[in-house]
Amino acid sequence: MRLGLAFLFLPALAHAQTTFSKWPEEEPPPPPPPAPAPDPDDNRRILGAGSGIGGGYVAGTLHASDGTTRQLETGSFLFPTLEATVFIDRNELFSIDATVPLTSLGITWVLIGGFAWSMDTFFCVNPGSDHVRFVGGAGVGFTAFTGSLGTGSSFRIPAQLGVEFLVSSGRGIGLKLLARPWIEFGTTRSSSTDSFFRLEGGDSTSGGIVGVLDVTFYYVVTRASRSSTIVSAMR
Repeated sequence: MRLGLAFLFLPALAHAQTTFSKWPEEEPPPPPPPAPAPDPDDNRRILGAGSGIGGGYVAGTLHASDGTTRQLETGSFLFPTLEATVFIDRNELFSIDATVPLTSLGITWVLIGGFAWSMDTFFCVNPGSDHVRFVGGAGVGFTAFTGSLGTGSSFRIPAQLGVEFLVSSGRGIGLKLLARPWIEFGTTRSSSTDSFFRLEGGDSTSGGIVGVLDVTFYYVVTRASRSSTIVSAMR
């Protein structure tokens, strides 16, 4: 009788084991979605450096130290320069630009037998899209030199107006087409009597305009992460 009761309970036990084995387990949470790939257009430029060349027109009046007045009109060539840009806001709308005519300064050092320095600085606005930007601004500049041929200095009021194309997808390379007009007031004191090459002493007022083709390489920061990473300019 006892053996018979055991056989009667066997199907119930088997059913209970089957029921417990099919009890649903708690599912793990789904994995987080992958982070979106950074958009190359989401790179903010911080600063840049490059070089420019160009040419233009210059005209001026010299009131020479001997009492005569002379007029000057000539074409000009802009040898390779050092160009620098620093953006002062997150939207790249405002920048401080500077240009130094390094090649011309080197030539001047040799000709005057001394030292010379020249620099223009601009406060610029740069509205536009991620890949095309207007460039416009005004500033101040100066030139100073001293050497065996004499000394001199000048004060300039320059401006620049043009457009910039960010030609790489990472916004690391900018190509600028600029017009730079200026007016300048200078004074020169000659200490040479060399008839072949000498400085003409006196006070001068001049002005002109030069067209510039400029290539600038930028240091860029990803807007999303704000981490300082250099984005490849050749992407």
